[in-house]
Amino acid sequence: MPSIARSPGARTGALPRSSGIQLHVTSLPGGRLGPEAYKFVDWLEAAGQSWWQTLPLGPPDRHSSPYKSRSAFAAWPGLLHDRRAPVSGAELRDFRERHSAWIGDWERFAGPGAAADQVRFEREWGALRGYARDRGVHLIGDIAIYVAPGSADHALHPELFQAGLVAGAPPDAFSASGQLWGNPLYDWPALRRRRYRWWTERLRRTLELFELARIDHFRGFVAYWAVPAGSRTARAGRWKRGPRTSGRPRPRPGRSTTRGRSPVSRRATAPGGSSSGSAAEAR
Repeated sequence: MPSIARSPGARTGALPRSSGIQLHVTSLPGGRLGPEAYKFVDWLEAAGQSWWQTLPLGPPDRHSSPYKSRSAFAAWPGLLHDRRAPVSGAELRDFRERHSAWIGDWERFAGPGAAADQVRFEREWGALRGYARDRGVHLIGDIAIYVAPGSADHALHPELFQAGLVAGAPPDAFSASGQLWGNPLYDWPALRRRRYRWWTERLRRTLELFELARIDHFRGFVAYWAVPAGSRTARAGRWKRGPRTSGRPRPRPGRSTTRGRSPVSRRATAPGGSSSGSAAEAR
């Protein structure tokens, strides 16, 4: 089962056996947070389902993939039911104060109106989440381990990322040339010196929006395949140690350990790939 992060309000210990559906908001009729989202919650309740799992909620890339989002923190305004809803100055001040770790970066990156859109999203998402909770339906989020090249996080905080290397997966039985994803790789020593504040804030933000969250490709916290930037395939990559301080030994060069998401699995896939598993069924 994929790694699961829980919000502070979530129950500790093993989850009771329950089930749900993975459906991103964009797959709803209309693709937004509106009446159709509430109808889907009603359907989940009627079907005896306890969970609704979405994909990452951030602004997608030009291919419409939320796994290469322009922000690891901001929600996509394209999901809003009403993008013209008024936002007061008091609401903006309150939001900026509560989200001071990232909202300033996003405003500088996205431009005027970026904070107001996040207030609107918080308002609509909070109402939907409360409606779902009252009907016994809880929300599961999805965290892509890597950020997108050129995203707000990468552009404004280059000190947190390695230069000259990008993410991928080594050659294996499924791909003789490996998988070249192209995401920036974290500079884990740099993050450690900052007490992992960026990751702490990222998880805090996610768990303000969901009861649980799946971490996509979380085996990258143990070891990851680093490919020289500009490579045409992932063959030239090598294993590098993740931030862990104990646990399984480092993979031996030349041996693929991509069977697992962590510690083991059947196949390595690009972040967001279908082999990464689903947390919609909790045990």
